[in-house]
Amino acid sequence: LDVRAGRVIANLDGFPTVTGVLAVPAEHRVYASATGAHAVVVVDDSLLEIAARVPGAQFPDGIAYAAGERRVFVSDESGRRELVFDAATNAVVARIELGGEAGNTQYDPGSHCVIVAVQDANRLLVIDPATAAIVRRIDLDEAVQYPHGLYIDAPHRLAFVAGQASAT
Repeated sequence: LDVRAGRVIANLDGFPTVTGVLAVPAEHRVYASATGAHAVVVVDDSLLEIAARVPGAQFPDGIAYAAGERRVFVSDESGRRELVFDAATNAVVARIELGGEAGNTQYDPGSHCVIVAVQDANRLLVIDPATAAIVRRIDLDEAVQYPHGLYIDAPHRLAFVAGQASAT
């Protein structure tokens, strides 16, 4: 979609049941969680063509990009893990076991970490993108139950977490 002109400039096939989309201008890529194909579809934003399909997730959902490491992080909701792949090669470099269903995934440029909402564990996990290791666990109180939605306001050092079960 050309936002300025208000018109569709391309329509690509091969994205069954997309739940997450992330544009990464630095890589000239758009990443889409195609849950119906159990893969992340990588689109070249200058050619408007599918560049790759990265398999390995049962239910790919949220997508985050760690620029310094050139890594893409994808929450695998029903797979209960975080899929990590190299943005240059599209090769999977890690699968991080989360100990629960993965909600959304966001990169925090302030801490240089990836944060994942773990729904049924009622917590946030903080991941070092360079090592793909969990470096912190943040338990949420009962006011936020089944965290799924997540937004990082880096300038103000805030995380907004949507509790699906608690409607908070």
